[in-house]
Amino acid sequence: TGKGDKERFVPINDKLEQILQNYLTNVREGTGNMFFSLKKTNSLSRQYVNRELNKVTKQLGWNKHVTAHVLRHSFATNLVSSNVNIVAVQK
Repeated sequence: TGKGDKERFVPINDKLEQILQNYLTNVREGTGNMFFSLKKTNSLSRQYVNRELNKVTKQLGWNKHVTAHVLRHSFATNLVSSNVNIVAVQK
């Protein structure tokens, strides 16, 4: 669920589904009810995710500032550019 306890639907393709299933089975450390979960906290903080994104962008040699929020908006923009109804993207 997201902000305001609203249920969120995220379209994924078959390849991503396999990757996420592998994560749940073989990688995930935590035991909490959050999908992405660390052993120590059973969750991921916004700061942790952004720190990891920063590491990866540096490894890739990118000069852009990438955050989880930027990725969210980029994904939404891509959907709208692909003629997905903006109300569906919003929900």
